[in-house]
Amino acid sequence: MELSDISFDKTLAIYQKFFSLHFLNSNLGDKLAVIALTCYLTNEIRKKNPETTCYDILLKVGKDFGEVDKNTFLKSLGAICQDFMYGVKDFPDFGVELKKMPQVTDIYVLGHSMGGAIASELAKIYPDDIKKLVLWAPAFCLPDALDYLTGSVEEAPVYDHNGFEISDAFVKDMLQRDFYKNLDTYKNDLLVIHGTEDKTVPYAISEKYTKLFGDQMIFHPVVGASHNYDNVDHIHEVLSTTYKFLTEQVV
Repeated sequence: MELSDISFDKTLAIYQKFFSLHFLNSNLGDKLAVIALTCYLTNEIRKKNPETTCYDILLKVGKDFGEVDKNTFLKSLGAICQDFMYGVKDFPDFGVELKKMPQVTDIYVLGHSMGGAIASELAKIYPDDIKKLVLWAPAFCLPDALDYLTGSVEEAPVYDHNGFEISDAFVKDMLQRDFYKNLDTYKNDLLVIHGTEDKTVPYAISEKYTKLFGDQMIFHPVVGASHNYDNVDHIHEVLSTTYKFLTEQVV
C-alpha cells in the first residue's frame, strides 16, 4: 500500500483513531513523534536487515492489536511512516538530493512548534527548492522561552526544560538565533496556522510574524485552539486546511 492509495477521508479516520490509542495522550506532537520514532527504528534495524519495513516495526510495538487493526490501521500507518522516511536520509543536502530523485516533483515542508521555527529556517536556506511551506504555531519565541537558563541555573551539559532534556549546546544555539529575521526570504506558497488560545507559543506573537512574511502568506487562526489542538474539531480544522493548501493550486 502506498500513501497515495489512501483518500483524505480515510487518512483522517486513521489519524483520528491514532489519537484514541490508549498508550498515547492527546498531544499532537506525541503522534508525530511516534511516526518519527517508527521511522528511526526502521532505519536503524535496516542496517542489519535491509528488508525491514515500518509495518514490521509497528507489528512489534502494537502487539496488543487484533487482526483487523493489524490489517487495516497498522498497514495504513506503516504506509504513512514509509512515506515520511522516503528520501530523508540525505537531509543535510535537502535541496539538492531530493530534486535528483525522479519520483520527486515538488518539495513541501511542514513543521509544528519548534519544528515550525526550524522549517522556516530551512525555507530561508532553500527558498527556491521548497514549493510550499506549512507552519503550525511556529515557535519563533523559543529563544525567549529558553533565556531563563542563562545565568539563573548552574551550567550543565543537559537541562530539564519542562520535562524535556535539552543540551547546553542546543540552548546556546537557540539563544543566538533570531527566527524573525529575514522571514520574507521565502517567496513561495505559505500557510501559517495558530490557535488563538495557545499558551505555549502565545498567539500574540502572530501579530509580529505575520507582518514579516511576504504577501503570499495565508494566515489561518484556529479560534479557541491550544498549542497542540487538543480537540477533535480543531484537529480536523488544522488537517483539512493543511490538506486543501497542499493539494490545491494557490492563486
